[in-house]
Amino acid sequence: MGLNDYEAFHLKHEYLPLSSSQTRPIDPGPKGWTFSRRITPPGQPVSLPIDSSSPGYWSPLFHFQVISIPLLDFRLYHHFSASHELASFTAFWLVTKLIPDSGGARRSMMYAEKEGEGRRAKVYTTGGHEAKGSLEGRDVEWVDMETSVMKEYLKKEFGFGF
Repeated sequence: MGLNDYEAFHLKHEYLPLSSSQTRPIDPGPKGWTFSRRITPPGQPVSLPIDSSSPGYWSPLFHFQVISIPLLDFRLYHHFSASHELASFTAFWLVTKLIPDSGGARRSMMYAEKEGEGRRAKVYTTGGHEAKGSLEGRDVEWVDMETSVMKEYLKKEFGFGF
């Protein structure tokens, strides 16, 4: 179970889970671990035990393997995930904090440049007791992407120090 009645998580030891449309690797390597979240219809709490007749489905969040990786590989992976011009983390940024005593609610700020939307970051809350399983964002506000405004907001709302 998660931090409230509407979320549950699962860790499974398996090969990388792929859909039928994805090409299987020639060498699948060792088994790894898949961390998944239980998605139920909004307003439907998760009840244990979870079996094939339980409402909802498991949605994989990430898969990892416990293996040694040379430092040089980390540099290469970092470049292609964070500094290459086509890397996804150069196109947007996300700041998230867990809200205390909320049953797992998270306050997030996200910015991605989109044509016609201006330069503003979206701030919203997801999860927690109040959401009752909904994945929709609530308490939405917008923050201008100007240095002084952003620094002040990150200090006040996320506890950043500059």
